[in-house]
Amino acid sequence: MRCFCGRPALESGYCPYHDPNCVRDKRCRRSLAFTPDCEGCNLPGGEVFDSAPRLRGAKIHGPLIVQYVVGDVDLSEARGADLYIHSVRGAVRLGGSRFRNIYIDTVEGGVDLTGARAVGVVLWSVKGSVAAGGLSAGGHVSVVDAAGPVALGGAKIAGELIVEGVRGTLQAGASAYSISIYKLRGEASLSGASTEGDIRVVESQGERLDLSGVEVGGRVYILASKFGGVRVDKQEVLKKLVVL
Repeated sequence: MRCFCGRPALESGYCPYHDPNCVRDKRCRRSLAFTPDCEGCNLPGGEVFDSAPRLRGAKIHGPLIVQYVVGDVDLSEARGADLYIHSVRGAVRLGGSRFRNIYIDTVEGGVDLTGARAVGVVLWSVKGSVAAGGLSAGGHVSVVDAAGPVALGGAKIAGELIVEGVRGTLQAGASAYSISIYKLRGEASLSGASTEGDIRVVESQGERLDLSGVEVGGRVYILASKFGGVRVDKQEVLKKLVVL
């Protein structure tokens, strides 16, 4: 008898990688070996080099390290602990995934975090777009040095949202404790954003800064920045605006 994936099956009809009871049994769990191509599998943590992993819907019981790969990394709907991704010549797909911490450094393509959940998220040096609409983070989220458009609309962030060095359109209508934007070169929209603390836009420039629909508990600081126009549609936000 074989599992639907083609591996030999247990009495349950599933192989150890697809049998949800295997990870609850110590002896069965010890038989599992990490493999980078196993959709919907239960896997121990591991490391991936060279070939891009395809682990859509996988449940990874330990840290996962992905480095120096060519091709698209697919971890959509996956579950796991800490995720570290470095140097990918392709795109990274994490839509609907759940990890404790996500660290991504140097990606030639785009990064999809739509609907993902994590405690902390760090993105560094992304050459393509960043799609993180509906992202949920229990801590801080940092996006540094992104060349493509960055979309964070509807994201819910318990800590601070930090965006630095984005070269392109920024859509940051997120809910966060505070929002800090540094050295942006492009149009910025914070429409619908809400913060308990401050919103800071520092050393940035572009055609437009949209602050419509913003709810801010602290102040809105625009420091050493230059925009073709700034849109504010709430009197209470205008009163909290500080431009230096």
